[in-house]
Amino acid sequence: MELLIALLLIPALVQVLWLGLILLSSSLRRQKTGQSKENSFAIVIPAHNESSSISNCVRGLEALDYPKDKYKAYVIADNCSDNTAQEAEQAGASVIERFSDRKSKGFALEDCIPQILKESAADAIIVMDADSFLAPDALQYFSGNLQAGEHRIQGYYAGSNPGSNWRTKLMEWAFSLFNGVYLAGITGIGLSSHLRGNGMCFSKEALQEVPWQASGLAEDLEYSWKLRQAGKHVSFNPKAVVKGEFVSSQGAAKSQRSRWEEGRQEVHRNAFQLLKKEPKIAKKLLYLFDLSLWPLGRLVAYSAVMLGLAALSASPSLLAVSVISFAMMVAYILSPYIKGLLPISYLLAVVWAPYYIFWKIYIKVLGKPADWVRTTREAEGDSSSSDASTFSLGGVNFDSMNLASAAQRVVDLAHEDKVSLCVTPNSDHLVRLQKDQNFMNIVQQASLVLPDGSPI
Repeated sequence: MELLIALLLIPALVQVLWLGLILLSSSLRRQKTGQSKENSFAIVIPAHNESSSISNCVRGLEALDYPKDKYKAYVIADNCSDNTAQEAEQAGASVIERFSDRKSKGFALEDCIPQILKESAADAIIVMDADSFLAPDALQYFSGNLQAGEHRIQGYYAGSNPGSNWRTKLMEWAFSLFNGVYLAGITGIGLSSHLRGNGMCFSKEALQEVPWQASGLAEDLEYSWKLRQAGKHVSFNPKAVVKGEFVSSQGAAKSQRSRWEEGRQEVHRNAFQLLKKEPKIAKKLLYLFDLSLWPLGRLVAYSAVMLGLAALSASPSLLAVSVISFAMMVAYILSPYIKGLLPISYLLAVVWAPYYIFWKIYIKVLGKPADWVRTTREAEGDSSSSDASTFSLGGVNFDSMNLASAAQRVVDLAHEDKVSLCVTPNSDHLVRLQKDQNFMNIVQQASLVLPDGSPI
């Protein structure tokens, strides 16, 4: 029995030792690059039906503490059916309108980056999402990296609305580990950083040397491994901060999480083949550890079970190893609070962690999404959540959104593994609903309730 428990402990112990190395490396790491205002930038913003946020994103760049003549926004209005292009142009961006059957953020970047490189005299390109904001000094830090001879840099990607609810607090906690401590750790031991899709900076030479060719569900991770295969290094600068919007509603989070989880697995399946070309045995082993890291929820659950089994075995040595292993993992999980990346109050969100873990398992069981689907933004509302923007009239809760947002919501519902109902009550319906409870029940259970007619 003790031998079986010892064998079962090995996977968790290996994982925790790797996280311990990451934590130690991130603690010892020192940022070598400072600030500079020498380089010029083209800030590229892929946008698919982002009329609700694109103006704020582009105008937010005016707050950057950087010479105005050394950066310019380029918005890729990708297969848009709304007025994203017009909004972006009015906000001051150069707009590239793209219409193609190849639909994804990755394809949009692949098709448009060469055009931007040709048109712009910028030294480097920064890629950011349409719902995001760069910190005022972000360009100074990116320029510092470029001046130090680094050609590919990932900034620290955090949330712009972490305090919205328990879900966004947990996401900020996860991002501080996944996008902060972990990236600092792997670069601290000499590995190339992963790209996170938002706040990525590439010199013009870097993109000419290894062009952007990544179009899967996790295009950033896919390109990260292509760069590793080519022997190119991505630096991580935790001081170059970009903040993106977290989805606080379950409906929008579902499609986003499904895309992330499947995209990650898809890339990892292919990345094992890339390791064969790494000539250095030590680096190949480190990349293997990086590639094989379990999701944190699975590791916590597995380690807790092993701790319980070790306690039942009455073996002091097994119990000691389990306790030490579990303590190291807890230290890694709590490291953002120790490093001052998160307010202590966010610790209270841990009570939702078990539900969040089981929810992620449920999303994984649903399987691969049919194709790339844009995440519904907070400003557009989400009728599957109580957080959605609604108004009540005659006992009916109507979803409050514009036509483009409603159309996008219908597309999102079509990709969900369930039957959904969209209803459009008018003033005559409202009168009938007061007398027909069956009719009222149908309307109240609909996934999307849109007003029909100017009186409503």
